[in-house]
Amino acid sequence: MVIDPEIESHYGTGYERSRLFPGGLPSLEFVRSMELLGRLLPPPPARLLDVGGGPGTYAAPLARCGYLVQLVDPVELHVEQARQAAGSDPAATFTAAVGDGLYRDWLDDPQFRPIVDRDLVDGQHRNPDPVGRPEFFTTAYFHTPDGLQQEIGQAGFSGATVYGVEGPGWALRQEWADPRRREQILFAARAVEAEPSLIGFSAHLIAAATRP
Repeated sequence: MVIDPEIESHYGTGYERSRLFPGGLPSLEFVRSMELLGRLLPPPPARLLDVGGGPGTYAAPLARCGYLVQLVDPVELHVEQARQAAGSDPAATFTAAVGDGLYRDWLDDPQFRPIVDRDLVDGQHRNPDPVGRPEFFTTAYFHTPDGLQQEIGQAGFSGATVYGVEGPGWALRQEWADPRRREQILFAARAVEAEPSLIGFSAHLIAAATRP
């Protein structure tokens, strides 16, 4: 499989392995994604294909739940990390670049602003320095909720429903470690997960559909 060198260099840093567990604490993105998968997936021991599964962030815990998971990823480092994760306990794309830039105070950063300007024009995310600035993510194409739903339909699936993962609380990273605030953030995410006017506020989306 041929992979864009920029993408390979970004993920080759190993950044993805710890991204969803800052400080060892499962992030809002991981907790909510596992929650939605728990509702949307058939019960184990169903067979799952985790395409672009990275270092096994989701494949490993799903396998421990009894699913038969096959992970596919073009980054060799990720495949090796996934093999390691399959035999150990856990310590979890679509990114809202404008919101990320706003809440992290990056919108006047001379490296980040051109990235987000292009995101707004055509949805293409291009980080010119994926190794030096991995927090700016890597080459990707971002979807709107409607665009993702249409693309799934064009791929031959039916009944697609798009869910917002994090909801409005994804910007409260510093407060996520507080158990009281964590419950409030999760409540807000669940409350707006399928509200059409608010789905796009989430930094990540999950779509569920069926194959005829």
